Amino acid sequence: MKERPLRHGCTMPGRLLLALPLALLLACGGGSHPSPPPRAARIVYTPPTSGTYQLLLNTEKSTATHLVLDLMGPTGTAGRGVAFHLVAPPGQMTWAKVDSKDAELTQSPTFGVVAGSVLKAKATSGDLQVGAFLTWAFTPSVTFDRTVSLATVALDLVPETAPGAATLRSTSGSAVMLPATLGADPVPITITAGTVTLQ
Repeated sequence: MKERPLRHGCTMPGRLLLALPLALLLACGGGSHPSPPPRAARIVYTPPTSGTYQLLLNTEKSTATHLVLDLMGPTGTAGRGVAFHLVAPPGQMTWAKVDSKDAELTQSPTFGVVAGSVLKAKATSGDLQVGAFLTWAFTPSVTFDRTVSLATVALDLVPETAPGAATLRSTSGSAVMLPATLGADPVPITITAGTVTLQ
């Protein structure tokens, strides 16, 4: 029995063969694919313009994905240490060592180079607790210099993070300075952070 011709001279099996590539293309998701979501490639830090104790950018140690911040205090103030608690969004940035060889998640060019000093830092998710102290009674106090960091910390950009703002802050009431006088009560201080943008 002969196949019934269709218009334009195509037989039914021939027409099916012509439609097969299109069906396969659609089944395999052919055509245009959605663009992948944008990803941040760098951390941009804008330092604060006010405040007595500020977190300032360490331009020497910072890279596009490794943000290093110095805690700077008022020049002329004498003290024996600082302690503070910082919070950063864990899904966007993670606390890291300033230099890969460091034993702790902090450095202290002010206190860490003095005999009898103790540096400690502990990160839990987005929280970082830092302490830098002089523990020996016979070690004299240190006079702060606005050009020398009291404590230095670092944040790394989390891979595959979307661009946008990221909030960095000091936990209210958590920051103190140990005054020069041995046995004196810690003095509450306010640490001012700048703004962070992931681009």
